[in-house]
Amino acid sequence: YILLYYLHHYSHLLHVFFFSMIRQPPRSTLSSSSAASDVYKRQVSTQSTGNSEAMAKRASAQVLLRDSSGSIDYFMAQGTSPDLPPIVMVHGWLDSWRGWDQVLSGLTFLGEWTVYAISLRGWGDSDKVGEYTIDAYAADVLHFMDALAISKAVICGHSMGTLVSTAVSARHPDRVRGLVLCASASTLDGNFVLDPGTGLKIKDLVQTGQFLEAGASSVLECEPSVREFLCEFQEAEGDSEIMRETFKADPRAVGESWESMLGENHSCELASIQAPVMVVWGTEDQLFKREVQDELLQALPSGVSFVEVEGAGHDGVIKDPKVTKVVIEAIDEFCRTLVDE
Repeated sequence: YILLYYLHHYSHLLHVFFFSMIRQPPRSTLSSSSAASDVYKRQVSTQSTGNSEAMAKRASAQVLLRDSSGSIDYFMAQGTSPDLPPIVMVHGWLDSWRGWDQVLSGLTFLGEWTVYAISLRGWGDSDKVGEYTIDAYAADVLHFMDALAISKAVICGHSMGTLVSTAVSARHPDRVRGLVLCASASTLDGNFVLDPGTGLKIKDLVQTGQFLEAGASSVLECEPSVREFLCEFQEAEGDSEIMRETFKADPRAVGESWESMLGENHSCELASIQAPVMVVWGTEDQLFKREVQDELLQALPSGVSFVEVEGAGHDGVIKDPKVTKVVIEAIDEFCRTLVDE
């Protein structure tokens, strides 16, 4: 009864405050920010970045985890230009490597980039074993690079993946050519109030993991009411590609990774990052708002590029085909500046 009350009471609230941005239509231009030392201003194109021929060439494979307890699933597209740095993409909470579909489609279409996108342990088709923490995920990214003989790469993270990416960049600067942070923050403020009327805070969402069935091997095996709640949270239909990936997740990963994020504060570490950085933010991001971006930019070293995507939300900045063309162009341009460094 407590579970049902929580689901019915909060699901609509989460829908409104967290993911309403995914279906927001993009506006016509991008605004600039004085907080960043280098600001990209771009026009938003409504043309989809999907390309059936390019996406037909996509393939996934698996590599053993560093403790050999299982394996992680990943996508790879071999580029035609050996001079360009490889790109490793790290997904956000409730996602897998397929959360990058729109961006991967665009970069694959360009053909020059060698791109990897991994599903962290506990998510997608990766094995459900071990610890689901930011530190463990950062170690897994490094092991992945070692296993595929990637000495140095551009690390590109989204949401939770940005915390993983900044951990890798700050602690292992010799492995990072550049850093791209999409929908990012220096820390996840657990006391941020989503609804002043009810007092709902970000830290309250750790219960999302706590009420998932402990005995279920995936979210798909949980009660229908739980699956319906997560569909509301993702603003996606139950039979959509987004939810098919979410339903593969280890219920333990859902709660433990969120709890780990709440314990992360990279404010001090960010200043030690040596690689060039680009921050990508959607103006309709209701989780990491503009003031959060200002704090992030202040914590990072000088010279950060800031891409402000008008009308894009927290997830939409990499998933909405009406705006991801802008993000693809920004990643392409940013990474090309790293060739001679």
